[in-house]
Amino acid sequence: MIDPIIDSSVYHLSLSYVRIYQKAMEDAKSASMELSVPVIPLTKGVGVLPLIRKIDIDRAQLLMEQSLKHAVQLKLTYLIFDLSGVPLVDTMAAQQIFHVIQSLQLIGVKTILTGIRPEIARTMVSLGTNKEEILVKASLEQALKHTQSIKQLI
Repeated sequence: MIDPIIDSSVYHLSLSYVRIYQKAMEDAKSASMELSVPVIPLTKGVGVLPLIRKIDIDRAQLLMEQSLKHAVQLKLTYLIFDLSGVPLVDTMAAQQIFHVIQSLQLIGVKTILTGIRPEIARTMVSLGTNKEEILVKASLEQALKHTQSIKQLI
């Protein structure tokens, strides 16, 4: 008679623990994803988005939301995507990056891609999107020089 009561109690206790643990893991993943898309203001109207680690489709969608939100909040004219810390981008994520660039253009923010590795370049070229509308510089320093030279012309 006592065994079934103990079994039931242990089962419900374990079930509660697993639910709490799963929620904690989901919250930690969500917080980690939020921190993985930091838009950092550099100068007036210029920000940088340093990306580190692999970009999967979930992170690419978050990239869309956060970059648009921060671009408007910071009143950016340029947003530099620094991909030097990204080892690999799958085709779905690369396509999402192009969608982010197009969305930013629609709100008046010009994007500059920097630090593109050969593997990422191959993925982006294989998509067949219009690369003429994307400004690419080899380094963050070159991108900053570009934005400063444009500001001096204005």
